[in-house]
Amino acid sequence: MRKLLSFISVQTLLAVATILFAGSPLPAQQVVAGLPGQRVLGERTISADAGTVDVDAIDEHGYVVGADVNFPATANLDLGLHIGHGWIDAGNVGLKDTTISAAAVVHPAAAGLKPFAGVLIGHQKLEFDVGRFGTTEKSGIWGGAVGLEVPAGRATLTPSISYTDSFDGSTDRSTHFTLHANLWLTDKVATYADLTYVDFAGDGDNAWTARLGVRWKF
Repeated sequence: MRKLLSFISVQTLLAVATILFAGSPLPAQQVVAGLPGQRVLGERTISADAGTVDVDAIDEHGYVVGADVNFPATANLDLGLHIGHGWIDAGNVGLKDTTISAAAVVHPAAAGLKPFAGVLIGHQKLEFDVGRFGTTEKSGIWGGAVGLEVPAGRATLTPSISYTDSFDGSTDRSTHFTLHANLWLTDKVATYADLTYVDFAGDGDNAWTARLGVRWKF
């Protein structure tokens, strides 16, 4: 049961790890390798996405949706809020998760390759249903991430590594390896996609998640 419950919680944390830890968008254009660089760190943005997840230990696919707001507090610090919801139906077993969290990301203000590091803290509600029976678990969550933003004209590629856990141990410890791609369609609107491999600590299981989203600068 612990693996099934932690599956959903990991996916909502991934939304934070790959959106807030991968940044938000678009400072003023900078020249990188002769191209106008439109970035994904240091701007006020709203993001929304949806995705699917494939876990080795579960035959059925899971689904997640999420929304994020990012605020640059200084030239080197972004603050963000995230809300996410995930669900999976595995036979007669239903799993749902709702997560609310806040994140802080530090990064250099210079142009070019931009390394970053971030932390998050939040709250999650896990719901587990079998027929007419069910249970609810609530816990505090935390995580950390490091990565590198690589500009390429109107696009950015952001590989990152993140770690997530709960304060009370109700969620399996997990490490996430993510590649996040962002493309600015206009100066205000972008689309993004990411692919993440999840390694659950201690049991050898793993998962893949893929998400698509839209990002608005305001």
